[in-house]
Amino acid sequence: MQVRIKLPANMRALADDIAEHKVQATTVGEALNLLCEQHSDLQSRLLSEEGKLQPFVNVFLDGTNVRELEAELTELKKESEILIVAALAGG
Repeated sequence: MQVRIKLPANMRALADDIAEHKVQATTVGEALNLLCEQHSDLQSRLLSEEGKLQPFVNVFLDGTNVRELEAELTELKKESEILIVAALAGG
């Protein structure tokens, strides 16, 4: 099914300066992998070598953090929206 992935401003330059991408996927992990295939510079920012979410990136599916669900294995619904939020550090 088709889902929307919204990127934060600090990652858009890695994806042709596009804020919202659409992919056909059945899980969050599949959607993120497809996005990374289209925009390889995003790979290391989003996923580890094992295909797991980077610890400094939060991914929300329809408003819920996927780490509270089944992380990369979380199944998508028709017209789901994935929102990527990069964690900020500082003091």
